[in-house]
Amino acid sequence: MRWTLVLFCILLLLHLILYPLSENPASLAWFGNFSQMLALLFGVVTLVFLARRSDKTDFGGWLYLSLGVFVSLLAQTLLTYSELLLKTPSYGTITDFIWIIGFSLMIRGLYSFAIPLASKSELSFWHFIGFLLFLVTLALLVPALKDPNRTLQVKLLDVLYTLLEVWTFQLTALIALKSNRKLPWLLASAALMVLIIGDTIVVYFTNLSHPVYRYLDVTYFVGYSAWWLLAIQSPMSNVQSPKSKTASA
Repeated sequence: MRWTLVLFCILLLLHLILYPLSENPASLAWFGNFSQMLALLFGVVTLVFLARRSDKTDFGGWLYLSLGVFVSLLAQTLLTYSELLLKTPSYGTITDFIWIIGFSLMIRGLYSFAIPLASKSELSFWHFIGFLLFLVTLALLVPALKDPNRTLQVKLLDVLYTLLEVWTFQLTALIALKSNRKLPWLLASAALMVLIIGDTIVVYFTNLSHPVYRYLDVTYFVGYSAWWLLAIQSPMSNVQSPKSKTASA
């Protein structure tokens, strides 16, 4: 399924061409939001396909990931409706509750893969690395968290999204290093890191009409494509290595 990577590169290139050249912010808004929905939809299809072709060892992980990305697609649909039709930010609304459910399901699925692959000490080490990354990202958010014009609810969401995204990244990176299929998970990890960067920047540009806000759509497209990029993994191959399966048997 190498076509996945080719199609992703084509769509990413289209983003990089359209955003500097287009002078119609409304058109870019529609393009950006729908490309993100498309990335999540491809992710759902990919994960369901991998779940159907996997054995019992990996099925639970793929199932939770599928559900998590599907819920995220619902959240992105509500976000698109709010931004494009209602012309209001969706931050601080019921949409965030749906995003949080989606992230929680994805993290549950990632643990299904990570726990058999790593020892308790390795998991603890990667949680420590994730905690350090969380602190670094949080430090970059300090000016926004101190802004008196931003509500406490919005500030709490900034911290919570940072925690969930870093958590998702650290587990994906661990799986990438320990799995017998490294390339798709490495690509997913890189995409999630781009998402963390984009979400760290976006808190400083809450005005939907700001030019930088629209450019951040590129980082969201890349981040939401993380699960779609897993399609380059052979559907019949397992995430867990034979050695780890034997050890956990």
